[in-house]
Amino acid sequence: MTQLKAHLVGDFSNLRHMMTTGEGVGQPPVLMQITPADWDGEPVLIARQALIESLDEPYRVHIYRFRESRRNSQLIQDIYVVPEAAHNERDASMLRHAELLQGCSIRWQAEDDQFVGVRDGRRCAFLDEHGRQIAVSSQLLLTEEQLIVEDRAVAMGGDIIVGSPLGDVSVYERIRFFSADIAFLPSGAQASDADAWLGVAPHRPLHDHDVRIPLTASADGMFIGHDIQVLGFATDENRLQVRLYRLSDVNPHQDVTMEFDGATWHAETERFRIRLTPIERFQSD
Repeated sequence: MTQLKAHLVGDFSNLRHMMTTGEGVGQPPVLMQITPADWDGEPVLIARQALIESLDEPYRVHIYRFRESRRNSQLIQDIYVVPEAAHNERDASMLRHAELLQGCSIRWQAEDDQFVGVRDGRRCAFLDEHGRQIAVSSQLLLTEEQLIVEDRAVAMGGDIIVGSPLGDVSVYERIRFFSADIAFLPSGAQASDADAWLGVAPHRPLHDHDVRIPLTASADGMFIGHDIQVLGFATDENRLQVRLYRLSDVNPHQDVTMEFDGATWHAETERFRIRLTPIERFQSD
């Protein structure tokens, strides 16, 4: 149970999988953040889903409650839905609004250092707005770095509503967001002149899933003609690489491994001084 929860807690996104495989292109990438919370003395997890472009506006919030099966070695994850009106309430208040999704629990089985999960479509069923009964089944694989979900929703009569005959697979990988302290030296300025360095900031939230993000001047919001890209590594959480691009270039003009001091990452090039600090998007009570 402890390992299952540890694998689930964190920030996950399908962005890198979409970029790498092309699957789901045309749909906005998603952030799923799962954080611990306390429900009347019982430890639970809160799962918030938001679009990468609107990180602080979750469109779906679920509560995960866990118990052990009385019949076998399975771990059961019960799922509660938080209504939209309560999405932005603090955890303690939000939990009071949660409603159990009857029959839609996930049953996890440990296999070495990973978990295989199943949602039974014979039990997880509901009526849609047309009065049709919809059955939802899922196959899940959870590792320390990934959550892979294959959902399938079928209407009475066999019509597939969600997924394909082979299933609809979403691959969520751990993602980290950073606050950035960046100084930029304009062309022709002297690095020894402290006043010549300009403060700049990413135009969009900065994360380690390999996306080029334009840099803008902190003073006036004007684009400075450079993009930044941060790359994380699943095999080494302390390793970060930063790439800097001129706006029209395909290849980076700087590619630097960032130094880690135990709390932040930093790098310095001829025209950039960069310090990155990890941030959390949602805070629990």
